Amino acid sequence: MSHDEKPHKKKELADVIYEKRYPIIAAVVLAVLVVLGVGIYNHMKTKKAEKAAFLYSQGIKAYNQAERANSTKAESYLKEAVKYFDEAEKMDAGKMSVLAQLMKGRVLMDMGKKEEGIKEIKEGLSHLKDKSLFKNPFVCTTEDAKLLADRLSRNTPFLEAYLRYTYALALMKEGKSEKAKSVLKELIGKFPNSPFTLDAKKLMEVAE
Repeated sequence: MSHDEKPHKKKELADVIYEKRYPIIAAVVLAVLVVLGVGIYNHMKTKKAEKAAFLYSQGIKAYNQAERANSTKAESYLKEAVKYFDEAEKMDAGKMSVLAQLMKGRVLMDMGKKEEGIKEIKEGLSHLKDKSLFKNPFVCTTEDAKLLADRLSRNTPFLEAYLRYTYALALMKEGKSEKAKSVLKELIGKFPNSPFTLDAKKLMEVAE
């Protein structure tokens, strides 16, 4: 194997690991978002807020259907989810509308509209308090190294393993493998039983 071939193959392996992270991440994050969304729904008092919560739940339903559908139908379900989340956002119903905007951004990213999706997520994040439980999962969704580093610096433990793992991935995409390895070592040492630790160990092999 030539000197030029080795980095290329490592990059391909990194891409495979990066893609395979989605089943774990999607399951963890979606479960969190559903639970938190239900919590907000249970505190709704006004008709406007209830309507926003209903639209949000329909968006989540469409998003779940997209996860299980084939590629052709998935696109249709994702568009439907965006429509529901957009309507919920426009209801201007406090946290539920902010959550809807954040989910709209996530779905847009899944549709390949990364810049548009990140813009929506960043705007939604600006409406949340720093200690909000919604912040970490959605900062991870942006895969923005600067935002991820900022969240870690704020010592926000909620989904910290997920935050560290996604930060390492973002660093690797930027070619900062040494820094990524440092983050992965911290993740493995601090969260030995996390579902992200196994993938972190595999990623360490790629970063070597």
